[in-house]
Amino acid sequence: MRLDRDVTHTALNQLYRLISGPLMLICIPLFLSAEEQGYWYTFTSVAALSIFADLGFTTIVLQFAAHEFAFLHYDENQKIDGDEFHLHKLADFFRFCMKWVSFTVSIVFTIIVVYGFVFISENKDLTVTWQIPWIIYSVFSSVYFIFNVVLSFFEGCNNVAKTQLTRFKVGIVASLTNIILLFLGAKLYALAMSMCFSTIVCCWIVCHEFGKNIKLLLSLSKCKTYSWSKEFFSLMWRYAISWCGGYFAMMIYTPLAFRYYGSVEAGRIGLSVAICTAMLSVANIFMTARLPILNGLVEQRDWVKAKNLFKSMSCKTIGAHLIFAIGFFALYYLFYDKVALLRRLVVPTSMAILLACWFLQDIVNAITLYIRAHKIEPFWWMSVVSGVYIACSTFYVVTHFSAEYLFVGFLSSFVYGIPYFVWVLYIQNKLDIGERK
Repeated sequence: MRLDRDVTHTALNQLYRLISGPLMLICIPLFLSAEEQGYWYTFTSVAALSIFADLGFTTIVLQFAAHEFAFLHYDENQKIDGDEFHLHKLADFFRFCMKWVSFTVSIVFTIIVVYGFVFISENKDLTVTWQIPWIIYSVFSSVYFIFNVVLSFFEGCNNVAKTQLTRFKVGIVASLTNIILLFLGAKLYALAMSMCFSTIVCCWIVCHEFGKNIKLLLSLSKCKTYSWSKEFFSLMWRYAISWCGGYFAMMIYTPLAFRYYGSVEAGRIGLSVAICTAMLSVANIFMTARLPILNGLVEQRDWVKAKNLFKSMSCKTIGAHLIFAIGFFALYYLFYDKVALLRRLVVPTSMAILLACWFLQDIVNAITLYIRAHKIEPFWWMSVVSGVYIACSTFYVVTHFSAEYLFVGFLSSFVYGIPYFVWVLYIQNKLDIGERK
């Protein structure tokens, strides 16, 4: 029953995003000028520098919590209970997470606010009011990041249904605020205030749904029983490098387009990337719902069940993404010259490249989730290679070619990337089989 709720609530959240996402994609070009659309997506892309506060932190939080919760359960009052040693370890880990996230947010988001202000101000378009919306948006993004870490922790504690339902409710608040304020002519303030209101709602829900377990964990953690620093940071630096490479691979396109092609082209690229990201998120319903279970099976060394679960969820995810990508491109190509709004997206050649990139990225994501469930990160050096290659190749494109070829560097990186990831998966499976014997 819990697994059914996990899948159902994850599906509810992702399907709502599938509906609200296109609705927002329609509202943005309807209520914003082409220049304002460029600022909108530049806001979100620059704010994505929060990866330097995350650096894989939320993923590690989910994984470590799931590994400890493999020996715990919820009692009749929905309080965490079970083996005393692992309960105290989990409590220590929660306090450790809160200290670390408070420290990183205070540094990284201060830099983001200032850097974003300087970067965006270099565009001399005086017709767009962006300064105050940027400050509101970036500041509340930092607060929301803290609550997102808390949600990741409890998601690892086999509470996928509640955390996904929380994200669903927050998503409703964000999208409704955006749409209403855009309709009322609030322009970029719509993005800023939606982040403000959704953060407040997220705070209230987290306190209401997880408050008693938060108090329990903080109380138990007063008597320290386990030091997480060595185990955590030995993995964290590898994740940090991987996530930085991922930022260059995913988030540099809109800012570069903003700089070299102008705000209008940046808007087209931002809108197109948002569509592809929505496809990836919806296709990952089964991966998201079962990830804590996968981590628990690895902790219990149940390799047969872990491998079968990985095969099931990866096949469903990749298959769904392929169907979405083919279906979308067919409709997009058919109506591109007939529907004016579609010309707010990138041209067909660029869209085909972009869809292929995100589909191949989904294959890579599935493999990395399985390997990282073992509390290892062998991909960091490949992330460095790919990040440098993609950054250099994309910079070369924006300085020598039209925006149509912006994603060629990203696509070509999979020529060497996919074989490496498959090879790592093969080696890890052999190690798991050897341990079972």
